[in-house]
Amino acid sequence: MSHSRCQYLTLHLGAILLGGLFALCGTDSVEAGEYVKLLLIDGRTPVGQLVPQEPDSEFVVLQSSANNIALVSRFPRHTVCDVQVIDPLYVDPAPRKPLPPAPHGPSVAPSEYRGPEPIQSLKIRAGFDSWDRDAQPDGLAVEIFPQAARRVPVDAEGTVTFELFAERQHPLPHEERFESIGRWSVELSSEDYIRPGVVVVELPWRNIEPYENNEWKPLGMLTARLFVAGVGTFDASDANVPLRQWSRFRDDLGLHRGSRYELEP
Repeated sequence: MSHSRCQYLTLHLGAILLGGLFALCGTDSVEAGEYVKLLLIDGRTPVGQLVPQEPDSEFVVLQSSANNIALVSRFPRHTVCDVQVIDPLYVDPAPRKPLPPAPHGPSVAPSEYRGPEPIQSLKIRAGFDSWDRDAQPDGLAVEIFPQAARRVPVDAEGTVTFELFAERQHPLPHEERFESIGRWSVELSSEDYIRPGVVVVELPWRNIEPYENNEWKPLGMLTARLFVAGVGTFDASDANVPLRQWSRFRDDLGLHRGSRYELEP
């Protein structure tokens, strides 16, 4: 578009009246309040609702909305080369964000996306661990794996109750061979997951610390029950939970020094 035409349009933009009409080089009359698209000298094409101005105003003013916030932009009249009336639907006041892809699956069309799949099963894996400065195990570290159909990992929220069972080496006649030696309850939230579908919790030893003596066999069983509100309960177990690591040297040293982990007498 030539510079002379831009000057011609600039003169005609001066005809804007408060709530009135104006005409631009062969286009239909443009009424203040209509949705328009401007063509600027620098090539930009802003769109919005035309705000009525005084006849001697030096600016063309557009108003648009985004996220419930009204945005008002002013453009010097000498920079406007053309004005086109557009459909109000062209101006989207709240652009929609694209839906995220389904977790761990192929991309699907937005109309087919149904959100995260619901949990259908639970798996756990446990082992003793130390989370302070000394070498003595402080309890169990348990990895929890909620799963949907087809083993798809999901971040389930709810309450998990754990119970640890151990077997005595040589039970006396009045003693039970298998005994529960620990119970815990943990709340799970979405912030606890270290990666999609995997959360790690720490279960400190209670009254019994199985690594200190040989009363218990070195393997135990941990059971878990996850309650998800509005969905149900899901059970899992690990039947090979190491309660202590067997070591002939460590056991013999413990007999002489009174501890399986301290090196000083």
